[in-house]
Amino acid sequence: MSAYQYMQTLHWPYFLRKAINIGWLDARHEFVVGDVPQDFVDALFDHCCLQPVRKLMGNHECGICISKGMSPQSIFSHNGKQAILGDAEIEIPFGRSRLFVAPTLIFHYVRDHAYRPPDDFVKAVLARRDGRRKRGPG
Repeated sequence: MSAYQYMQTLHWPYFLRKAINIGWLDARHEFVVGDVPQDFVDALFDHCCLQPVRKLMGNHECGICISKGMSPQSIFSHNGKQAILGDAEIEIPFGRSRLFVAPTLIFHYVRDHAYRPPDDFVKAVLARRDGRRKRGPG
């Protein structure tokens, strides 16, 4: 985890100054692996599909796949849904005034490379999903 600093020359809202990076992985750096709850994986995919932010032109490919000689993909399927990932970020609020920021490829890292994000991130994604369920769609 580190402070979010992407494109700091732009005048991002104040809350992004307190944001924390999660899930910016590449093949040159080790990362924590392990099991995560299936409902977290499902909620993470839904969040990546339904609420991407800072969608930029172009697509980032998975360097881990490339380093293993695998063809990187940009279209991902999960539970009968499809999404293009790798061209945006997600924001997950936690605590009273903090924010996790992650690339949408975090779903791929978790599901296909066994990345184990910090517990606070897992809890925040699940809490966000549970909050949406209570409020209903929209």
